[in-house]
Amino acid sequence: MPATVIAERIGWSRSMTVLKERVRELRPLYAPADPVSRIEYRPGELAQCDLWCEHLLFLSETAGR
Repeated sequence: MPATVIAERIGWSRSMTVLKERVRELRPLYAPADPVSRIEYRPGELAQCDLWCEHLLFLSETAGR
């Protein structure tokens, strides 16, 4: 949202330069996280396991018969 719209909504009647500078400072604090940013872990910090459910596999194979 542009600073001019914010000024309108909050009824800002003072200098736009002051408001724009403050908005410029605050914007990064409220920006959403970048969805494509990569999360990095040190070795041993995280583990991932895939669970194998053999009985479910055989049930799905015999269900169509």
